Amino acid sequence: MRHVIIALCLVVALGCQTVPLAPAEAPSARAQAFNHYLMGDIHRRNGRFEQAITEFVTAHEYAPDDPNLVKHIIRGYLMIHDLEKARTYADDLADDYPEDPAAWFILGRIYRQQERYDEATEAFTKALDLTDFNVFIYDELLQSEEESNDLVSVVDIYTKLVQLHPDSAMLYERLGLSLARIERNEEAKAYLQKALELDSELTNARNLLGLIHLELEENESAAAQFRRYLASSPDDVSAREHFAAALARLGRYDEAAAHLASALELYRHLGAGRSPAIILTNRAVVSEPVAAHGYLDQALALCRRSGASASQLAIVLNELGRLACLEANGVEAGQRFGESLRICWSSFNLWSLPKALEGLGCVGVLTHQPEQAVRLVAAAAGLRERTGAPVMVADRTYYDHIVLRCRQYLQPSDFAAAWDQGR
Repeated sequence: MRHVIIALCLVVALGCQTVPLAPAEAPSARAQAFNHYLMGDIHRRNGRFEQAITEFVTAHEYAPDDPNLVKHIIRGYLMIHDLEKARTYADDLADDYPEDPAAWFILGRIYRQQERYDEATEAFTKALDLTDFNVFIYDELLQSEEESNDLVSVVDIYTKLVQLHPDSAMLYERLGLSLARIERNEEAKAYLQKALELDSELTNARNLLGLIHLELEENESAAAQFRRYLASSPDDVSAREHFAAALARLGRYDEAAAHLASALELYRHLGAGRSPAIILTNRAVVSEPVAAHGYLDQALALCRRSGASASQLAIVLNELGRLACLEANGVEAGQRFGESLRICWSSFNLWSLPKALEGLGCVGVLTHQPEQAVRLVAAAAGLRERTGAPVMVADRTYYDHIVLRCRQYLQPSDFAAAWDQGR
């Protein structure tokens, strides 16, 4: 029994001895990086961006070969609007991972925010070269080119997009719009027509196509496009005005007057579209003289009362002067065209200036000063050639009458000499 007790005591004694433990292993670098990344993400979600950046930078020190951590650092600096530090990391990212399209995309976005558009375009182009098709990269590239006002490059980009996606009506529409912005109207017209063939509900494309037809003086086509556009957008004041302009050029004055009346009513109801003074002036152009006087008097009062732009006031004065000339009222015509001329000179309004000069030429005819009239009309013709401003259809008879009267008063040689002096 004594031996059993001794044995038990030995077992207990041995069980109470402390067994040395193996030393704990330190967390791996990857685990440390992950821990710091998690802390950074928590800070980021709570809007503590500077603390988030600190954690992401520490995580990157433990895992320098992880490009995603660099992207988190860049996004952090972007959130606190530190573009220089963001660009420094983005430059390093693109250098270290030149085959990663995301690296070039991020760098391009930072360059674009810094308004360094050439570098932004180069970075976005590299990103596109590394990927099949990414609408976000194309969108950023387009914004960069537009912000740098490189509209030709915008056209080139949309041309490539149309080639990649020949069934996209939206891309044809945007290419047409881009071409119209650089006045390549014939090409713009073709692409807008293609867009409408693919999707006849693209109302903006139809409206723009109508404007291009109007610019090219294809008035029947312009009227047809505006008619269809207004069927779906009846409250567009500007479109009604443009429709009326096309109708007036076609000699359909009653229809034009009706649409201008609708445009004026819509303006008063919605407050949208151009100034009512311009609508009233256009209404006068397609009206009989008595009614036209009433519209123009209202327009002039609105311009003077509202402090309208100089260009609007010049347009109204020119129309009042034209009416006075048609009524052989040389005194009023001289006053209206004289005020318009002063406004045009002071505001460098080369669009209305030729009409003011032609109007003063009419005054010269009325006051029996044909040589002066010819010089003024010749000066107006020279300006129209340089600016591309045409003689409007509604003014053609009036303009031709001035020239005809001058030819009646002068010998051909005298007319030619005065014309050369005016030019």
